[in-house]
Amino acid sequence: VLVKMADEEFEFKPFSVTYKLITFALSVGMIYPNPKTEKWRLASIPILVASIMPLALMIFYDMYKSWMVKDIVNIIRHSTVVGPFLGGFFKMILMYHKRIQAKEILDEIDRDHDLFNECADIYKDIARAAIKNSQVYSERGWAITVSTCVMTFPVMAIALNIYNFTFKSEPEKYMIHDLVIPETESELRFETPYFEVIYYYHYIV
Repeated sequence: VLVKMADEEFEFKPFSVTYKLITFALSVGMIYPNPKTEKWRLASIPILVASIMPLALMIFYDMYKSWMVKDIVNIIRHSTVVGPFLGGFFKMILMYHKRIQAKEILDEIDRDHDLFNECADIYKDIARAAIKNSQVYSERGWAITVSTCVMTFPVMAIALNIYNFTFKSEPEKYMIHDLVIPETESELRFETPYFEVIYYYHYIV
């Protein structure tokens, strides 16, 4: 208890306290190098990869069909979604593989913050300004940017569906990411129950 009280008196706190948004994002993305969660992360990664595989395979199949007919626009449309999404899973796997090195980086930051507490005021001012700059731009600014990009597709789909079913006599349906079911007519994707199943699957994933 005394150690905890002493730590709370320090101006410069550990990484997890100084950058709470980044720590939260790393934890949600299962890339935060916490030794206590290693087994849970190792068990969760294959489950998450398996959950996204049906969607990824359908997208890749549609991209292949688009390539055969030179539909570059549709390939780009799919790439803007599946690229970053699969990149996130690759990063999850990579960060687990490099978890020891990642933990060493965070430990180094914690040691630096401990040293800042012992520095002269002029150096504390420099450290304080650098941390504040990182919190504003690298943490909050990045969090807003990523959240906006991630929420654009579901928010637009929800808004368009609400508007169409509220104000139009013959409403159109909008998917979060428009995707044709393999080897079927393109309009089948808007039929029940395919539309509802894929819509909620996209939303959850």
